[in-house]
Amino acid sequence: MKCFKNILCIILAIVLVMSTTVVSFAESDCNCEYAPTIIIPGIGQSETFLADENGNYVTDDNGDIITGWPLYFDTDYAIKKLVIPLVLSLLLQCDMGLSSTTYETAKELVKWNSFNSEGKNNFNIQVRKFPQSVAECSEEDKEYIYDCIPIKDYADIAGEDHLYFFAYNSFGNNMSICAELYDFIQQVKEETGHEKVNIIPISLGGTIANGLLDYYPQVMDDLNRVVYIVPALNGSKIVSDLLSGNLSTEDEMLYDYMFPSLMDDKLMGNVINIALRILPKDVVLGFVEGLRTGLCEGLIKNCTTMWSLVPSEDYEECREIWLSGDENATVRSQTDRYYQAQCNSLANIQKMVDKGIEVFDIVDYGVPLFSLAGSFDECNADGIIQLDSTAMGVESCLCGEEYGADYQQKFINKIGTNNCTDPTHNHISPDREVDASTCLLPETTFFFYKQSHDGTGSNDVIMKLAIEMLTNSDFKDIYSDPGFPQFNIGREPDRITDSLLPEAKRIDTSALSEEDAALLNNAIERAEKVIADTVVIEGECEAVEKNLENVLIKLGYREEPEDETANTIGAIILERLNKMLNVTIGYKGFSDII
Repeated sequence: MKCFKNILCIILAIVLVMSTTVVSFAESDCNCEYAPTIIIPGIGQSETFLADENGNYVTDDNGDIITGWPLYFDTDYAIKKLVIPLVLSLLLQCDMGLSSTTYETAKELVKWNSFNSEGKNNFNIQVRKFPQSVAECSEEDKEYIYDCIPIKDYADIAGEDHLYFFAYNSFGNNMSICAELYDFIQQVKEETGHEKVNIIPISLGGTIANGLLDYYPQVMDDLNRVVYIVPALNGSKIVSDLLSGNLSTEDEMLYDYMFPSLMDDKLMGNVINIALRILPKDVVLGFVEGLRTGLCEGLIKNCTTMWSLVPSEDYEECREIWLSGDENATVRSQTDRYYQAQCNSLANIQKMVDKGIEVFDIVDYGVPLFSLAGSFDECNADGIIQLDSTAMGVESCLCGEEYGADYQQKFINKIGTNNCTDPTHNHISPDREVDASTCLLPETTFFFYKQSHDGTGSNDVIMKLAIEMLTNSDFKDIYSDPGFPQFNIGREPDRITDSLLPEAKRIDTSALSEEDAALLNNAIERAEKVIADTVVIEGECEAVEKNLENVLIKLGYREEPEDETANTIGAIILERLNKMLNVTIGYKGFSDII
């Protein structure tokens, strides 16, 4: 009897919960025209921190919060560990434990984000999450979300109660994150009363979308529109190059091009080039290898979100290097499962299209991968992800190269389908670097030339385009609005919109001479016109920014920027000195000539 009563109580509890859910759903039923939108951010767009058993921040000896992201580095520890082997290696001109110490130090520096052989965090890393709509977020949280993806104009149209931000650990477990996202989608549907949602997978978020669609194919019934923004659908060559050791350490690259290309400060880049020669070449290479393997062993090896960034064509090689042992069986089974999802990515996207889900893709190109990666000169890219990954298998030339005049569009993609059947459509980019007819969705993929991956969020045209896709049901493809052509130019006008233009418009022109007032108004009008125009002319945004800044300087509202002449001359001198060293002693350290 007691058992029966317990069972009855459980049944009644379930009925009460279910009835509460139904009432809640009915009360929040929404018949508006805008489906709620869930942002699936990219790597580093979700804050994480080390927590104690009570969920509170853990701090280091200096009182600084230990974060999972931004990556926490104990620089004092690194200096203490490396200084002795570095000094000894300099004095004796051979590797006095520098490479092995670098390996151990690198592992220690990233230990807070390390994983065990089950693919789970070794430490209690917590994510700053936003389980409610943006409307219910604090002002601080709203500022954080809009800083990650400037999409407030969407909220102004559809309402902040229809915008959600799915935060997750960039260095986390892919399968767990996908499961959480699936549940989050159901939550959003229930809270808003809508039967379908929009999702915006950004960068690493593209890998989460891959897993979501393959692990939970029923989720397609929950989707209205999908707007991919620079998605890593087939990973990034940078990650597979790091895992396989395919780094650009060839002579000319290491001692000439790499560091100046990686750094904004060309003077410092050339200083590093020359300073490298203080150590023998094999010691430099040992240091680089120690750093690489330490990061791979400590951070990437058992982290399945990082494995989701390994391109499918490189997966088996990287798996053999890092996950071939019996002790890696659990993680390997998870990465194998994602590999399957990755290989099914284009087919699953095609299934969405066949089900009537409207899928768009916004990508960047014309920026080579970081020169540290050995594949930097083997593919077109946006600096971080190769174009065929973001643009769903598109074929293209290398950056700066072009298809010949006799080249004909292929109108076929990797899975053998053709989503553009009109031979009169021209899907070759104006610069002739890209044949968009070869991507999965040639009619709904938009390309931005010379736009870097890192700067995508600062591109106002991309944000306007995404908002149009999410709020305008009449916006269907690359022909819907001439203001958003298939091929456009990258730009990042945030310095104009956030600083220069507001400052210029605050000036009281009545206090200026007629000539100065006209000069200022002209600069303002020119800037506003360029910002309003979504068809970008290459270099125009930069010219407007420079002009507006010069006007403010002339009128005395800004100071002249620091003279960079000395820095520029210094960089040129060091560059020539380095080239002279390359000719006289070759690509090696000073002691290597003995």
